[in-house]
Amino acid sequence: GAVCSNSNIASPTCTASVCTGACNAGFGDCNSNKKIDGCEVNTTNNANNCGSCGKVCAGGQTCAASTCAASCGSDCFGATGCLTPAGRCVRFTCRQGAAGASFCGSCTGWKEITYSQWMNGGYCGDVIAVYRQYYGTQTMCGPTPQCCGSSAACASGDNAWHFSDGSSNHYVGPSLGSAGNTNCSYWDGVDNSSYTRLTACEKQ
Repeated sequence: GAVCSNSNIASPTCTASVCTGACNAGFGDCNSNKKIDGCEVNTTNNANNCGSCGKVCAGGQTCAASTCAASCGSDCFGATGCLTPAGRCVRFTCRQGAAGASFCGSCTGWKEITYSQWMNGGYCGDVIAVYRQYYGTQTMCGPTPQCCGSSAACASGDNAWHFSDGSSNHYVGPSLGSAGNTNCSYWDGVDNSSYTRLTACEKQ
């Protein structure tokens, strides 16, 4: 009556009275009792086995989405940023349309989230979810200084986001002030002026 049903093993089989098989994606056979409780470690969020067995996140880093990263906070406009539902550590600030493709590095020391990632790489829905969590339908930026370091300094009346395609900045959705709006292409135009809109950068 003992059934091979280890949910962490793809197509488990019974070999020498033990359930065996390849681990499902995101799990690893990481302890010394490999034949007893195979594929027991979730390697997507385990700081001692991050992405693979034995890969340790050092220096107080955490493991998110199988990658070691510095600890992420809950102030999306502050130095620690905030964690999205998909495990990305992001930081918000205001970005001029003319800011260029290396704005995040010069402003925050973080890396760019590109226009392509925002529109096609899953970032839009993920980032707007954490924005709604902390800021609801607040509008941000508009004709305010770029590279602002707090939500109060970024507060203003614009609804759109700014992301670079490498040569131009695009103003895109979702609309900040429209509750529940997750439409990434609510707007989709080019603006290379000095006008600022909200942007997001990602932890290096």
